[in-house]
Amino acid sequence: PEKKIYIFADPTKHTGDLRNGQTDGRTGANSLCQSAAASFSSLNGLTVYAFISDPIYYNIRDLVPSDYSTAPVYGIISVPYTETLISNTWNDLWNTSLDPRLLTNLQAATGVSGEWWSGSISDGLSDGDNCNNWNNGGGGYSGRTGLTGATDSSWIYYVSPLRPLTCSSLATLMCVAY
Repeated sequence: PEKKIYIFADPTKHTGDLRNGQTDGRTGANSLCQSAAASFSSLNGLTVYAFISDPIYYNIRDLVPSDYSTAPVYGIISVPYTETLISNTWNDLWNTSLDPRLLTNLQAATGVSGEWWSGSISDGLSDGDNCNNWNNGGGGYSGRTGLTGATDSSWIYYVSPLRPLTCSSLATLMCVAY
């Protein structure tokens, strides 16, 4: 079968503390995404991760194996089930010379609006703003977000006078499956 990569949203917005009862933010965020994946029969048997960068485990661009680097990336919505092409390849998501970066914004492709926790700069590397490795939902920390309505670099690296977002704020957790 053709290799595909899917991006979808956890339906609940979260603070920057993504532990979800687990020992660390990455593990908790992954478990949230695995639970969210259960509403998509098309994801049965696929590998699922939280679509975030963190300095301990993964840069966001390294979440899928290299043999998926040229696979198309689709946003999916559960009801009614729809697949929308976001990017022709996984590598194109991180190509900073492409503008627009996305063929379809995440808002249209995943059905959620506003900001999502990315912890990433525009080329998919980890940003220092990651709510203390996704372990803290307090106001003393900040987390990098992306903007779901954007197709330029703001899709993953939203920069404005009030960003990065304080970790006590609520944002969407995006997930990836392959």
